[in-house]
Amino acid sequence: MKPTNLSVGRRGGQTGKGKRGKLTALAFALAFLLGSLNSALPALREQAVAPASLWTPALPWASAGSYSLQDGKPRWLAPTASTFTSSVAATGATLAIRPVAEHGAALPSTTDRELQAELEEYLASRDGTYGVALRNLETGETVLINADETFRSASTYKLLVMYEVYRQVAAGELAMDDTITIRPADAVEGDPANGLAVGDTVTVAEALRAMITVSSNSAAYALVRNLGGWHTLARAAGDLGMANTGFDAEYFLTTPADMLTFLVALGRGGLVSEAASNGMLNLLRRQTVNDRIPALLPSWVTVAHKTGELPGVRNDVGIVEVPEGRFALAVFSLYADEDEATRVIAGVARRAFDRYAR
Repeated sequence: MKPTNLSVGRRGGQTGKGKRGKLTALAFALAFLLGSLNSALPALREQAVAPASLWTPALPWASAGSYSLQDGKPRWLAPTASTFTSSVAATGATLAIRPVAEHGAALPSTTDRELQAELEEYLASRDGTYGVALRNLETGETVLINADETFRSASTYKLLVMYEVYRQVAAGELAMDDTITIRPADAVEGDPANGLAVGDTVTVAEALRAMITVSSNSAAYALVRNLGGWHTLARAAGDLGMANTGFDAEYFLTTPADMLTFLVALGRGGLVSEAASNGMLNLLRRQTVNDRIPALLPSWVTVAHKTGELPGVRNDVGIVEVPEGRFALAVFSLYADEDEATRVIAGVARRAFDRYAR
């Protein structure tokens, strides 16, 4: 994968002398005005493109630079002298960051103090670190526990791949029936038995289904390659207002609060379009790894979700749908016993279900 450096050039102008005194004075006045405007443009552009509330350069991808595959994994490449040090300046010409409210995520919220206290007590005695972000999509009741802490996303990053596929399809840059072939570089992390193998040729839709429903890593890598590279995920996160989601030197990182932003927008039909959001939800409902959020829920409950796991990490994020309404839930763990973390996530989901399904 070739590294991509994002940069923006500046254009200047020249003014010449007039042959008459009045024209000379006018030319100097015009030059002064243009100079003043040119000096103000970078600041104006920065304010217009990326409000500070939607972009914080806390992670490496928020500075000018690029990504490359090293040892089969995406690695951050430091900015060079040819790139700007400001992420906003570096991406301002091509990245249109929309306010989160446009995606439907600005639902008025109030803290559900009863459930907050119950979950805090439930998690207090557990080994490891847990983060929870939950919102009742009907009432706005919210629970946040370590929600702004950074966790390894594991395979939950595939939600952003899914979003970017739908976005590019809507923009006419990609088609669901386009074909892609799994390359050796796509298979560096291995795949489940029912995943994809090197040499397989599938449609974008088939790769998307394998990536979500069985968490195929090969499908994810192939899709990212066809979407334009790993930096597209950072751009997608910025586009959605997920300010603390992106790469560090080794892992893709996120926060429960950022994932809740994604889920709320998805649940309200605000990702790309209502039709695209429904397509994403239908795909997530076909998830086959159901040992976390759905595990302790009644069989008639529908859950649209995506799991993630690494050594010492078990995550699950999704939307639980019951007759009384829906709630979005993101639970992350770190430095936890994996079996216990799986049970804890199921326990969090059950307590939220008992609270809202009544």
